[in-house]
Amino acid sequence: MNKSCFKIGVIGGGASGLFFSYFLKKMVGQNADVTIFEKNSKVGKKILASGNGKCNLTNATLEAGLYNSRFASKIVDEIDTEFVKNAFFDLKIITKTDSFGRIYPVSEAANSVLDALYNANINLGNRIICDHEVKDLKVTKDGFLIDNLAFDYCIMACGGLAGVNYNSLIGKKLTEFGHKWIKDEPGLCSIITKEDTASLNGLKVKAKVSTNGHNFSGEVLFKKNGLSGIAIFEASRYVKVNDAISLDLMEDKTPDEVNDLIKDWDTLGYSFPKMVALDIKKRANGDLSVAKKIIKDYKFTVKAKSGYDNAQIMMGGIDTDDLTLDLESKIVPHLFVLGEVANVDGTCGGYNLHYAWASAIKASQKIAKDIK
Repeated sequence: MNKSCFKIGVIGGGASGLFFSYFLKKMVGQNADVTIFEKNSKVGKKILASGNGKCNLTNATLEAGLYNSRFASKIVDEIDTEFVKNAFFDLKIITKTDSFGRIYPVSEAANSVLDALYNANINLGNRIICDHEVKDLKVTKDGFLIDNLAFDYCIMACGGLAGVNYNSLIGKKLTEFGHKWIKDEPGLCSIITKEDTASLNGLKVKAKVSTNGHNFSGEVLFKKNGLSGIAIFEASRYVKVNDAISLDLMEDKTPDEVNDLIKDWDTLGYSFPKMVALDIKKRANGDLSVAKKIIKDYKFTVKAKSGYDNAQIMMGGIDTDDLTLDLESKIVPHLFVLGEVANVDGTCGGYNLHYAWASAIKASQKIAKDIK
């Protein structure tokens, strides 16, 4: 294009939208006029909630198997942990790494990250319009109309359905342009079980959680209608209705060791929360030998996943086959799809936020190359 300034419309003021807008403007300066549309009264609502309010920015270990697709892995292979850490260092955010490889701002406060991103955008002259839920998006011969405002580029960074209190999703507008929508469902969420867990409500155990060939170790929290906790959240990405979930309550012990250690019901009762021990005894019909096996294979059956209200991510979205590795639509030129609105999801530990940053960086690099 033979222009001196390009109008960039960004739908969504979350992680990917804010980071894209900052990173692009930093590279091209006055060559871009950036407007961010945010439906909420303030930007970055989900950033504030991430990492239990501490903002788990990324992880020291990025592996292909931690994402649902090779598409995502290719992007994070290029925009890796060090790249993201350095990008935040440029924003004056110093990071720290915990024993699990999870990387946080040294403040351990998500508002530090949001303030840095917001202030950087404002200082660079980007326009942020809150309380504006985009209702209409049109493709024209000259670019795009976002609620009748003209733009040369459109950036879809509107996120998914997880943790929001409305039913519409402007991302589905993309299907009208010919993009395929992979059926969405909640991810990183609690699981409702067919078994009655009301008597266990509020209790916690450490366990290895196994389902459909996937294994996760960590805390399991019993709820009145099922299972929660980080290991269950991770398992939730791989389960469907009627699937079995097995808890190994003594992961560090072999079956023979459990058999030797659990000599009687008192030993079993003192080894686990009281109501868990009673539930195991009930399942075993008072047979101690059966109870010992249940300790290593405490089974539950999936009735449903909890809803989007309690989910950390949305699984599904725009098919990544419709996108280039620069996040540009293969169907509509100059239309980019960032973050969670695409069919990309990762496990717990900063992987989903890392993809949000990485997709924003890739798209901004491509547009900067086009317009400079």
